[in-house]
Amino acid sequence: MSEPLLEHIDVSYDAERGYVGLQRRIKRRRVTRAVGVAAVLALGFVMWPRASVELRTDDGSVATRLSPETELAVASDRSDAVELELKRGRGHFEVTKNPQRRYRVRSGAVTVEVLGTAFDVTKLDGDASEVQVNHGLVRVRWPDGETLLHAGEHGVYPPKLEPKQPEPVVAEPVAAEPEPPAVEPTPHPAVEPTPDPAVDGHAHRHARKHRELAPRDDGWRALARAGKHREAFGALAEQPVEDLEGLLLAADAARLSGHPREAAEHLDQLVRKYPDSAPARLAAFTLGRLQLNELADPQRAARSFARAYALDPKGPLAEDALAREAEAYRRAGDRARAAEVAARYLALFPHGSRRPEMSTFLAP
Repeated sequence: MSEPLLEHIDVSYDAERGYVGLQRRIKRRRVTRAVGVAAVLALGFVMWPRASVELRTDDGSVATRLSPETELAVASDRSDAVELELKRGRGHFEVTKNPQRRYRVRSGAVTVEVLGTAFDVTKLDGDASEVQVNHGLVRVRWPDGETLLHAGEHGVYPPKLEPKQPEPVVAEPVAAEPEPPAVEPTPHPAVEPTPDPAVDGHAHRHARKHRELAPRDDGWRALARAGKHREAFGALAEQPVEDLEGLLLAADAARLSGHPREAAEHLDQLVRKYPDSAPARLAAFTLGRLQLNELADPQRAARSFARAYALDPKGPLAEDALAREAEAYRRAGDRARAAEVAARYLALFPHGSRRPEMSTFLAP
């Protein structure tokens, strides 16, 4: 080989060593590329479901997207309130119970507010939304009304009012030919039938029971169901209400239109008349809140909260009812009873949300 060509050849080059090194470099690149792809996939696996399925707020509440098209965002997350916005699709919400922090979900023209429960909201066409309560209690608001939904209840809001049926046109009667005057018969004294107390008393009791159990189709009821509580309260006036549904509607109409005393009367009547019904539990609790906060009657409030706890000691309102009973006695100046109820609360709910407050009631 000529000298000029040798100047361009690396005589120290080992063909076998170079081949082995090349293989190692190729293998390292493949491993690096595989690790990178795996890392990206792992990152996507960790982040994608969490970002696309769940939204967790600082209080521990979880909002879950239930459909691929669901668009859900946190509008605000403060120490006293959480607000989410459901723009489309369907979401499930598990809310951590915290009386000091409101939790709201806005969906079109509808706002759902809770203190501790689980519920579903489905955004429908337009401003309407469907709300389904799994457990607990929620308040549903829309521009011209609001309502309360209990566990197992659902509805579409704003509600659609049934169109009024046109009144039938009544033809004017045709004037009849005048008849000749009739001859008056000779009057005889009327003989009243002798009443049968047993028969008449049974008929009266049966009619009264029927009136109590069968809800009347009064106009104020339709207004109350539509969330027009002020109009419903005005239309109700002094009408007697005896049935279970009517007492619930009348209490809501009075309470939500700014008449707590009248609302308390309806709630008290419901609890006394239908103590074994499911609504009686919530009615007793709501009655206690009205008496404590709006009627300034903590002694009666304590008794109402005790009744609410006794009606459902393992229900969703039990913990709060017991804590509010202690609070009511405290506000009434009965520190001994407040300490007694607070001790029961701490024994039954050692990890309850109002444990720090109840502990202070035990201090002498």
